[in-house]
Amino acid sequence: MKAKLFTALMYVLPHHATSRLVGYFVESKFSLFKNALINWAIRHYDVDMSEAKRETAQEYKHFNDFFTRSLKAGARPLPDDARLVVSPADGEISQIGQIQHGRIFQAKGHDYSLLELLGNDSALAEQFADGSFATIYLAPKDYHRVHMPAQGLLQKMIHVPGRLFSVSKTTVENVPRIFARNERVISVFETEHGSMAVIMVGAINVASIETVWAGLVTPNKAAHTTIYGANSPIIDLERGTEMGRFKLGSTVIVLFGKQQIEWLSQLQEGSAIRMGEAMAQPFQHNTFQTSSAAVIEDVVTKEAAIEETIIEKKVTEDTTADTQTSEQAAAENVAAEPTLDFETSAQDMLQSTPTTEEPQSTVEPTAQPNAETTPATDQANKTSTTKPVNFNKSEL
Repeated sequence: MKAKLFTALMYVLPHHATSRLVGYFVESKFSLFKNALINWAIRHYDVDMSEAKRETAQEYKHFNDFFTRSLKAGARPLPDDARLVVSPADGEISQIGQIQHGRIFQAKGHDYSLLELLGNDSALAEQFADGSFATIYLAPKDYHRVHMPAQGLLQKMIHVPGRLFSVSKTTVENVPRIFARNERVISVFETEHGSMAVIMVGAINVASIETVWAGLVTPNKAAHTTIYGANSPIIDLERGTEMGRFKLGSTVIVLFGKQQIEWLSQLQEGSAIRMGEAMAQPFQHNTFQTSSAAVIEDVVTKEAAIEETIIEKKVTEDTTADTQTSEQAAAENVAAEPTLDFETSAQDMLQSTPTTEEPQSTVEPTAQPNAETTPATDQANKTSTTKPVNFNKSEL
Protein backbone atom coordinates (compact mmCIF):
# COMPACT_ATOMS: atom_id res chain seq x y z
CA MET A 1 0.00 0.00 0.00
CA LYS A 2 2.80 2.41 0.94
CA ALA A 3 4.62 1.62 -2.31
CA LYS A 4 1.53 2.44 -4.35
CA LEU A 5 0.95 5.72 -2.49
CA PHE A 6 4.58 6.76 -2.91
CA THR A 7 4.50 5.92 -6.62
CA ALA A 8 1.25 7.87 -7.07
CA LEU A 9 2.84 10.86 -5.31
CA MET A 10 5.77 10.71 -7.76
CA TYR A 11 3.35 11.15 -10.65
CA VAL A 12 1.69 14.27 -9.25
CA LEU A 13 4.70 16.08 -7.77
CA PRO A 14 6.21 18.92 -9.85
CA HIS A 15 9.62 17.25 -10.15
CA HIS A 16 11.73 20.15 -11.32
CA ALA A 17 10.18 22.76 -9.03
CA THR A 18 10.63 20.44 -6.04
CA SER A 19 14.26 19.74 -7.01
CA ARG A 20 15.06 23.47 -7.41
CA LEU A 21 13.57 24.18 -3.98
CA VAL A 22 15.62 21.41 -2.38
CA GLY A 23 18.66 22.65 -4.29
CA TYR A 24 18.27 26.07 -2.71
CA PHE A 25 18.54 24.64 0.83
CA VAL A 26 21.37 22.19 0.15
CA GLU A 27 23.43 25.07 -1.28
CA SER A 28 22.94 27.16 1.87
CA LYS A 29 26.16 28.30 3.57
CA PHE A 30 24.49 29.23 6.86
CA SER A 31 26.80 27.43 9.31
CA LEU A 32 24.28 26.23 11.91
CA PHE A 33 21.91 24.92 9.26
CA LYS A 34 24.43 23.27 6.98
CA ASN A 35 26.41 21.70 9.87
CA ALA A 36 23.25 20.33 11.45
CA LEU A 37 22.09 18.92 8.10
CA ILE A 38 25.47 17.31 7.35
CA ASN A 39 25.77 15.74 10.82
CA TRP A 40 22.21 14.40 10.57
CA ALA A 41 23.00 12.79 7.18
CA ILE A 42 26.21 11.21 8.54
CA ARG A 43 24.31 9.60 11.41
CA HIS A 44 21.13 8.69 9.52
CA TYR A 45 22.86 7.11 6.50
CA ASP A 46 25.88 5.76 8.40
CA VAL A 47 28.39 7.58 6.19
CA ASP A 48 32.02 6.48 6.62
CA MET A 49 33.85 9.80 6.98
CA SER A 50 37.22 8.17 7.73
CA GLU A 51 37.88 7.75 4.01
CA ALA A 52 36.93 11.36 3.13
CA LYS A 53 39.63 14.01 2.76
CA ARG A 54 37.59 16.29 5.04
CA GLU A 55 36.12 14.33 7.92
CA THR A 56 34.04 16.97 9.78
CA ALA A 57 30.92 18.95 8.84
CA GLN A 58 32.63 22.26 9.57
CA GLU A 59 35.07 21.71 6.68
CA TYR A 60 32.33 21.80 4.02
CA LYS A 61 30.86 24.99 2.50
CA HIS A 62 27.35 23.54 2.25
CA PHE A 63 25.49 20.23 2.11
CA ASN A 64 26.14 19.67 -1.61
CA ASP A 65 29.85 20.19 -0.98
CA PHE A 66 29.63 17.37 1.57
CA PHE A 67 27.53 15.21 -0.75
CA THR A 68 30.09 15.41 -3.56
CA ARG A 69 33.02 14.98 -1.15
CA SER A 70 36.36 13.70 -2.41
CA LEU A 71 38.14 10.67 -0.93
CA LYS A 72 41.62 10.14 0.43
CA ALA A 73 44.26 8.84 -1.94
CA GLY A 74 44.15 5.04 -2.15
CA ALA A 75 40.59 4.77 -0.82
CA ARG A 76 39.45 3.16 -4.10
CA PRO A 77 42.35 1.13 -5.54
CA LEU A 78 42.07 -0.19 -9.09
CA PRO A 79 42.82 -3.80 -10.07
CA ASP A 80 46.32 -4.49 -11.43
CA ASP A 81 44.94 -6.02 -14.63
CA ALA A 82 44.45 -3.00 -16.92
CA ARG A 83 42.07 -4.97 -19.16
CA LEU A 84 39.38 -5.21 -16.48
CA VAL A 85 36.42 -2.84 -16.59
CA VAL A 86 35.74 -1.23 -13.20
CA SER A 87 32.66 0.16 -11.48
CA PRO A 88 32.13 3.87 -12.17
CA ALA A 89 30.62 4.54 -8.74
CA ASP A 90 29.81 3.30 -5.26
CA GLY A 91 26.37 1.77 -5.03
CA GLU A 92 24.22 -1.29 -5.53
CA ILE A 93 23.74 -3.18 -8.78
CA SER A 94 20.09 -2.68 -9.69
CA GLN A 95 20.33 -4.86 -12.82
CA ILE A 96 23.11 -6.35 -14.94
CA GLY A 97 23.05 -8.41 -18.11
CA GLN A 98 22.57 -8.36 -21.88
CA ILE A 99 20.54 -6.04 -24.10
CA GLN A 100 18.01 -8.25 -25.87
CA HIS A 101 15.99 -7.29 -28.95
CA GLY A 102 16.66 -3.61 -28.26
CA ARG A 103 15.28 -3.81 -24.71
CA ILE A 104 16.97 -3.33 -21.31
CA PHE A 105 15.65 -5.06 -18.22
CA GLN A 106 14.53 -2.65 -15.47
CA ALA A 107 12.76 -4.77 -12.86
CA LYS A 108 10.32 -7.66 -12.73
CA GLY A 109 7.61 -6.96 -15.30
CA HIS A 110 9.37 -3.87 -16.69
CA ASP A 111 11.89 -3.12 -19.41
CA TYR A 112 12.60 -0.12 -21.64
CA SER A 113 13.88 0.73 -25.09
CA LEU A 114 17.58 1.15 -25.76
CA LEU A 115 16.71 3.63 -28.50
CA GLU A 116 14.57 5.71 -26.14
CA LEU A 117 17.26 5.66 -23.45
CA LEU A 118 19.77 7.07 -25.95
CA GLY A 119 17.53 9.99 -26.92
CA ASN A 120 16.20 8.24 -30.06
CA ASP A 121 19.63 8.35 -31.70
CA SER A 122 19.28 5.30 -33.97
CA ALA A 123 22.92 5.30 -35.12
CA LEU A 124 24.08 5.33 -31.50
CA ALA A 125 21.59 2.62 -30.50
CA GLU A 126 22.94 0.42 -33.29
CA GLN A 127 26.40 0.50 -31.66
CA PHE A 128 24.99 -1.11 -28.52
CA ALA A 129 22.46 -3.52 -30.07
CA ASP A 130 22.66 -6.94 -28.34
CA GLY A 131 25.39 -5.52 -26.10
CA SER A 132 25.84 -5.44 -22.33
CA PHE A 133 24.42 -3.15 -19.65
CA ALA A 134 24.79 -2.54 -15.92
CA THR A 135 22.60 -0.27 -13.79
CA ILE A 136 24.09 1.04 -10.53
CA TYR A 137 21.98 2.83 -7.92
CA LEU A 138 23.75 5.39 -5.72
CA ALA A 139 22.15 5.65 -2.27
CA PRO A 140 22.44 8.86 -0.17
CA LYS A 141 25.26 7.35 1.92
CA ASP A 142 27.42 6.56 -1.12
CA TYR A 143 30.33 8.45 -2.64
CA HIS A 144 28.71 10.47 -5.43
CA ARG A 145 31.43 11.10 -7.96
CA VAL A 146 31.41 9.10 -11.18
CA HIS A 147 34.63 7.70 -12.65
CA MET A 148 35.71 6.08 -15.91
CA PRO A 149 35.06 2.31 -16.13
CA ALA A 150 37.80 2.07 -18.78
CA GLN A 151 40.22 4.41 -20.54
CA GLY A 152 38.29 6.24 -23.24
CA LEU A 153 38.29 9.01 -25.82
CA LEU A 154 35.13 11.13 -25.62
CA GLN A 155 33.09 11.05 -28.85
CA LYS A 156 29.90 12.88 -27.90
CA MET A 157 27.78 14.07 -24.99
CA ILE A 158 23.99 14.18 -25.18
CA HIS A 159 21.69 15.93 -22.72
CA VAL A 160 18.14 14.50 -22.76
CA PRO A 161 15.56 16.48 -20.73
CA GLY A 162 12.88 14.55 -18.90
CA ARG A 163 11.07 13.84 -15.65
CA LEU A 164 12.76 13.43 -12.27
CA PHE A 165 11.09 10.40 -10.74
CA SER A 166 12.75 9.00 -7.65
CA VAL A 167 15.00 6.09 -8.63
CA SER A 168 14.55 4.22 -5.36
CA LYS A 169 13.76 0.51 -5.50
CA THR A 170 10.04 1.21 -4.97
CA THR A 171 9.67 3.46 -8.01
CA VAL A 172 11.97 1.37 -10.23
CA GLU A 173 9.70 -1.62 -9.58
CA ASN A 174 6.50 0.35 -10.23
CA VAL A 175 7.14 3.12 -12.77
CA PRO A 176 7.45 1.82 -16.37
CA ARG A 177 10.47 2.96 -18.44
CA ILE A 178 11.72 5.13 -15.59
CA PHE A 179 15.32 5.50 -16.84
CA ALA A 180 14.17 6.38 -20.35
CA ARG A 181 11.80 9.02 -18.95
CA ASN A 182 14.07 10.77 -16.45
CA GLU A 183 16.47 13.55 -17.39
CA ARG A 184 19.92 12.20 -18.23
CA VAL A 185 23.38 12.96 -19.60
CA ILE A 186 24.85 10.42 -22.04
CA SER A 187 28.63 10.36 -22.54
CA VAL A 188 29.92 8.15 -25.35
CA PHE A 189 33.56 7.01 -25.43
CA GLU A 190 35.73 4.95 -27.73
CA THR A 191 37.68 2.38 -25.67
CA GLU A 192 39.80 -0.72 -26.19
CA HIS A 193 36.53 -2.61 -25.69
CA GLY A 194 34.76 -0.70 -28.46
CA SER A 195 32.05 1.88 -27.82
CA MET A 196 31.13 2.61 -24.19
CA ALA A 197 28.33 4.83 -22.90
CA VAL A 198 28.14 6.14 -19.35
CA ILE A 199 24.65 7.50 -18.65
CA MET A 200 24.06 9.65 -15.57
CA VAL A 201 20.34 9.59 -14.78
CA GLY A 202 18.80 12.43 -12.78
CA ALA A 203 16.18 11.96 -10.05
CA ILE A 204 13.96 13.91 -7.66
CA ASN A 205 16.00 16.34 -5.53
CA VAL A 206 19.06 15.96 -7.77
CA ALA A 207 19.78 19.64 -8.29
CA SER A 208 22.34 19.11 -11.06
CA ILE A 209 24.63 16.82 -13.01
CA GLU A 210 28.17 17.93 -13.85
CA THR A 211 31.00 16.61 -16.03
CA VAL A 212 34.68 17.45 -15.70
CA TRP A 213 34.91 18.72 -19.31
CA ALA A 214 31.64 20.68 -19.59
CA GLY A 215 30.91 21.70 -16.01
CA LEU A 216 27.22 22.05 -15.07
CA VAL A 217 25.03 20.27 -17.64
CA THR A 218 21.67 20.14 -15.88
CA PRO A 219 19.29 21.70 -15.09
CA ASN A 220 18.73 22.66 -18.71
CA LYS A 221 15.39 22.62 -20.48
CA ALA A 222 16.74 22.11 -23.99
CA ALA A 223 18.11 18.90 -25.44
CA HIS A 224 21.51 19.25 -27.02
CA THR A 225 24.33 17.12 -28.39
CA THR A 226 28.01 18.07 -28.33
CA ILE A 227 30.39 16.28 -30.70
CA TYR A 228 34.03 15.98 -29.66
CA GLY A 229 36.86 15.42 -32.12
CA ALA A 230 38.77 17.36 -34.74
CA ASN A 231 37.15 20.76 -34.14
CA SER A 232 36.98 20.58 -30.34
CA PRO A 233 39.29 19.75 -27.45
CA ILE A 234 40.29 16.08 -27.26
CA ILE A 235 39.00 14.54 -24.01
CA ASP A 236 40.94 11.37 -23.23
CA LEU A 237 40.33 10.01 -19.72
CA GLU A 238 42.16 7.16 -18.01
CA ARG A 239 40.42 4.30 -16.25
CA GLY A 240 39.41 5.37 -12.74
CA THR A 241 39.61 9.11 -13.56
CA GLU A 242 36.69 11.26 -12.39
CA MET A 243 34.31 12.14 -15.22
CA GLY A 244 31.36 13.74 -13.40
CA ARG A 245 29.27 13.99 -10.25
CA PHE A 246 25.71 14.06 -8.92
CA LYS A 247 24.38 16.54 -6.43
CA LEU A 248 22.24 14.15 -4.38
CA GLY A 249 21.69 10.50 -5.25
CA SER A 250 20.82 8.90 -8.55
CA THR A 251 21.75 6.14 -11.02
CA VAL A 252 24.51 5.34 -13.52
CA ILE A 253 23.98 3.03 -16.50
CA VAL A 254 26.98 1.62 -18.38
CA LEU A 255 26.65 0.20 -21.92
CA PHE A 256 29.06 -1.79 -24.10
CA GLY A 257 28.67 -3.17 -27.61
CA LYS A 258 27.96 -6.75 -28.61
CA GLN A 259 30.56 -9.33 -27.53
CA GLN A 260 32.98 -6.72 -26.17
CA ILE A 261 32.97 -7.49 -22.45
CA GLU A 262 31.69 -10.15 -20.03
CA TRP A 263 30.34 -9.18 -16.62
CA LEU A 264 31.99 -11.05 -13.77
CA SER A 265 29.80 -13.96 -12.66
CA GLN A 266 29.74 -12.96 -8.98
CA LEU A 267 27.92 -9.71 -9.75
CA GLN A 268 24.15 -10.08 -9.45
CA GLU A 269 21.10 -7.95 -8.78
CA GLY A 270 21.49 -6.40 -5.33
CA SER A 271 25.28 -6.81 -5.17
CA ALA A 272 27.06 -3.96 -3.35
CA ILE A 273 29.96 -2.49 -5.30
CA ARG A 274 32.49 0.30 -4.90
CA MET A 275 34.08 2.56 -7.43
CA GLY A 276 37.18 0.91 -8.89
CA GLU A 277 36.13 -2.68 -8.23
CA ALA A 278 36.38 -5.02 -11.20
CA MET A 279 33.07 -5.50 -13.01
CA ALA A 280 33.91 -7.07 -16.34
CA GLN A 281 36.63 -8.68 -18.42
CA PRO A 282 37.20 -8.59 -22.17
CA PHE A 283 34.98 -10.93 -24.15
CA GLN A 284 36.68 -14.34 -24.40
CA HIS A 285 36.79 -14.26 -28.20
CA ASN A 286 39.10 -11.23 -27.92
CA THR A 287 40.99 -12.41 -24.83
CA PHE A 288 41.86 -15.85 -26.22
CA GLN A 289 42.15 -14.96 -29.88
CA THR A 290 45.76 -16.16 -30.00
CA SER A 291 44.88 -19.44 -28.27
CA SER A 292 41.97 -19.95 -30.63
CA ALA A 293 44.23 -19.33 -33.61
CA ALA A 294 46.69 -21.90 -32.22
CA VAL A 295 43.92 -24.45 -31.79
CA ILE A 296 42.66 -23.82 -35.32
CA GLU A 297 46.18 -24.12 -36.69
CA ASP A 298 46.64 -27.40 -34.81
CA VAL A 299 43.38 -28.76 -36.23
CA VAL A 300 44.39 -27.70 -39.76
CA THR A 301 47.79 -29.38 -39.31
CA LYS A 302 46.18 -32.61 -38.13
CA GLU A 303 43.70 -32.55 -41.00
CA ALA A 304 46.57 -32.03 -43.46
CA ALA A 305 48.45 -34.99 -41.92
CA ILE A 306 45.35 -37.18 -42.17
CA GLU A 307 44.82 -36.10 -45.77
CA GLU A 308 48.47 -36.88 -46.58
CA THR A 309 48.12 -40.33 -45.02
CA ILE A 310 44.97 -40.97 -47.05
CA ILE A 311 46.78 -39.87 -50.24
CA GLU A 312 49.76 -42.16 -49.47
CA LYS A 313 47.41 -45.05 -48.81
CA LYS A 314 45.59 -44.32 -52.07
CA VAL A 315 48.89 -44.22 -53.98
CA THR A 316 49.90 -47.57 -52.43
CA GLU A 317 46.56 -49.11 -53.31
CA ASP A 318 46.80 -47.76 -56.87
CA THR A 319 50.35 -49.13 -57.22
CA THR A 320 49.25 -52.55 -55.93
CA ALA A 321 46.28 -52.49 -58.26
CA ASP A 322 48.53 -51.58 -61.21
CA THR A 323 50.91 -54.45 -60.32
CA GLN A 324 48.03 -56.90 -60.08
CA THR A 325 46.67 -55.63 -63.39
CA SER A 326 50.10 -56.07 -65.04
CA GLU A 327 50.44 -59.61 -63.66
CA GLN A 328 46.96 -60.46 -64.84
CA ALA A 329 47.72 -59.05 -68.28
CA ALA A 330 50.96 -61.06 -68.42
CA ALA A 331 49.07 -64.19 -67.44
CA GLU A 332 46.55 -63.52 -70.15
CA ASN A 333 49.38 -63.02 -72.68
CA VAL A 334 50.94 -66.31 -71.63
CA ALA A 335 47.59 -67.98 -72.01
CA ALA A 336 47.45 -66.64 -75.54
CA GLU A 337 50.89 -68.13 -76.57
CA PRO A 338 51.09 -70.83 -79.38
CA THR A 339 52.19 -73.44 -76.81
CA LEU A 340 48.70 -73.56 -75.55
CA ASP A 341 47.50 -74.01 -79.14
CA PHE A 342 50.12 -76.78 -79.67
CA GLU A 343 49.06 -78.56 -76.53
CA THR A 344 45.48 -78.24 -77.60
CA SER A 345 46.41 -79.64 -81.03
CA ALA A 346 48.42 -82.42 -79.42
CA GLN A 347 45.48 -83.32 -77.29
CA ASP A 348 43.26 -83.35 -80.35
CA MET A 349 45.78 -85.58 -82.12
CA LEU A 350 45.98 -87.95 -79.18
CA GLN A 351 42.27 -88.11 -79.00
CA SER A 352 42.08 -88.88 -82.73
CA THR A 353 44.89 -91.59 -82.66
CA PRO A 354 43.64 -95.20 -82.09
CA THR A 355 44.92 -96.74 -78.84
CA THR A 356 45.35 -100.38 -77.83
CA GLU A 357 43.89 -101.13 -74.50
CA GLU A 358 46.05 -103.29 -72.31
CA PRO A 359 44.41 -105.74 -69.99
CA GLN A 360 44.14 -104.33 -66.50
CA SER A 361 46.06 -106.29 -63.93
CA THR A 362 45.28 -106.43 -60.31
CA VAL A 363 48.32 -105.98 -58.14
CA GLU A 364 48.13 -108.01 -55.02
CA PRO A 365 49.82 -106.98 -51.81
CA THR A 366 53.48 -107.93 -51.56
CA ALA A 367 53.96 -111.24 -49.82
CA GLN A 368 55.49 -111.24 -46.37
CA PRO A 369 58.67 -113.30 -45.76
CA ASN A 370 57.94 -116.99 -45.39
CA ALA A 371 54.51 -116.37 -46.84
CA GLU A 372 53.29 -118.43 -49.72
CA THR A 373 53.30 -116.78 -53.11
CA THR A 374 50.68 -117.06 -55.76
CA PRO A 375 51.18 -117.23 -59.50
CA ALA A 376 49.88 -113.69 -59.76
CA THR A 377 52.55 -112.56 -57.35
CA ASP A 378 55.27 -114.30 -59.29
CA GLN A 379 54.06 -112.65 -62.47
CA ALA A 380 54.12 -109.22 -60.77
CA ASN A 381 57.67 -109.83 -59.53
CA LYS A 382 58.82 -110.72 -62.96
CA THR A 383 57.47 -107.54 -64.46
CA SER A 384 58.80 -105.33 -61.62
CA THR A 385 61.88 -103.20 -62.33
CA THR A 386 63.13 -103.62 -58.77
CA LYS A 387 65.75 -106.34 -58.39
CA PRO A 388 65.30 -108.76 -55.51
CA VAL A 389 67.69 -108.35 -52.60
CA ASN A 390 69.83 -111.48 -51.82
CA PHE A 391 70.92 -112.01 -48.26
CA ASN A 392 74.11 -114.07 -47.58
CA LYS A 393 74.22 -116.31 -44.65
CA SER A 394 77.31 -114.59 -43.43
CA GLU A 395 75.43 -111.27 -43.25
CA LEU A 396 72.72 -112.88 -41.25
